[in-house]
Amino acid sequence: MSSTTTTQSVSTYLAASDKHFCYRHRPGNSKAVTNSSSPLSQRLEALSAKDKETVSQIWNLFATAPRPLRPLILDGLLDNCCLPQLSYMAGALGPLLRVDFISNAPTEIAIGILQYLDAKSLCHAARTCSSWRKLADDDIIWHRMCEQHIDRKCKKCGWGLPLLDNKRRNHLLGKRSSSARRAEDTQGRIDAGSNDLAVKRMKVGPPEGATAVPTAETTPIPRTDEVATRRPYKRPWKEIYAERLVVERNWRSGTFARTELLGHTDSVMCLHYDESKSLLVTGSYDYTIRVWDTDTMQCIKVLTGHTRCVRGIQMDDNKMVSGSMDRTLRIWNLKTFQCIRILEGHAAGVVCLHFNDKMLASGSVDGTIRVWNLGAGCCFSLAGHRDWVNKVQILDKKRLISCSDDSSIKLWDLDTRAELRSFNGHVGQIQGMQAFIPHSAPRVDGITLPGGILISGSLDNTIKIWCLETGAEIKTLFGHVEGVWCAAVDSLRIISGGQDRKVIVWDIERGQKMYELTGHGGAVNCCQMTDTKVLTGGEDGAIRIWDFLPDTSFMSRPVA
Repeated sequence: MSSTTTTQSVSTYLAASDKHFCYRHRPGNSKAVTNSSSPLSQRLEALSAKDKETVSQIWNLFATAPRPLRPLILDGLLDNCCLPQLSYMAGALGPLLRVDFISNAPTEIAIGILQYLDAKSLCHAARTCSSWRKLADDDIIWHRMCEQHIDRKCKKCGWGLPLLDNKRRNHLLGKRSSSARRAEDTQGRIDAGSNDLAVKRMKVGPPEGATAVPTAETTPIPRTDEVATRRPYKRPWKEIYAERLVVERNWRSGTFARTELLGHTDSVMCLHYDESKSLLVTGSYDYTIRVWDTDTMQCIKVLTGHTRCVRGIQMDDNKMVSGSMDRTLRIWNLKTFQCIRILEGHAAGVVCLHFNDKMLASGSVDGTIRVWNLGAGCCFSLAGHRDWVNKVQILDKKRLISCSDDSSIKLWDLDTRAELRSFNGHVGQIQGMQAFIPHSAPRVDGITLPGGILISGSLDNTIKIWCLETGAEIKTLFGHVEGVWCAAVDSLRIISGGQDRKVIVWDIERGQKMYELTGHGGAVNCCQMTDTKVLTGGEDGAIRIWDFLPDTSFMSRPVA
């Protein structure tokens, strides 16, 4: 009897005798049938014809024996074995008793088990075999991983990943003329929950018949008329996680590419950057506003009209607002770069501004804040500060927060026009501040702040972190040796710029300095932080950009 015949008879018997198979002999298991290429079959073929027939008969007898008799047969065989054979059997049993629970478990259970792994372990699991790779790369697992880490600190591993913006999606929609791109709808920085992560996945669908996963670098840029008919393509969550992990590693290690923009002839006092449109606007003591394309790092427009220093600037999808020490605010059309409106009302120079849709707030040298309704064309004043108002920020269109040279920060109710709270603690003039309300409660120095946080920088050389809801001072950061002129915050970090020519990056949860960014030849007057960049303007007239994602070539490579 040949080995092939024996194997076939064993398989036939097993299939006919019992439908309840053990793990090793279940149909579909590669180990259930001994094929001709297996090591066991090769060893059998190496025997003489007589020995081959003897071994095949023994195997066949055992395979066809009733289940209750098999333990008795094995006991008899073991009783006749010498120590060398028993030792051989003990070594052979180990691999045979191993069970691949992941591949053989129902998909839902296998995915549920793999969800307990961290990202590194998941990547190792994906390299085990093809069946594990299919499970370890599942979108459900990596979506959960993104929810745990993106725009927040994971409670298990302590890592948080940057949110990033929708610039990559806009890039795939085709590069249009500069004026058209500036008029595009932009979502800006997303500070919502996990549902907003879905926005980050959208890409233009791959070409017909494409088999490779398209990326921002490999997908052909479609014509404008093709975009509407092309079905959207969702990026794998694993790719999204990998993209953000690279950026976060660069942030932690201080790995960046630095660019310097020159053009202003005096100190740069304010800036605003929209990463989705690759557009940067800056205001200076030279009375001008410069518009920069950060893709080419070139100045594309110089705007004139103010007769004194430009101290505040902000833009949205269609307009830009600038404030100057000449006591005016100017509204500019971002398509044509023409001044379309001038707001007058302050009795002294305008130091700062912030707008939200049609609500605009401006702070002045005279200590007052004016809140403008751009739609109705009216305004009202908030009085309470005793010195220059250096920063204002509108919160949810119902509240406003401001800081002043009188060393105080005030929270205002815009409906009642009354002061709600005062934040006191600085002993120097407060030059910069920012309130931040993330979708998950941030932790600072072990304290959870459910109502959001407020940071402030002062000429007393410190940065303070406050609880926005209670007004309590949470922590004071020491690191600058001279006054702090500006500060910015997101869910993972704080940056600050000072008279000492340094930009300091801080870990917000631990409240500790990570490292310093140097290069300015004078005081750092203004700063802004995105998920991939730090942008600063200095007294030396230069704008510096630190890019923490200088190399995006990894996006065109498959993710392990």
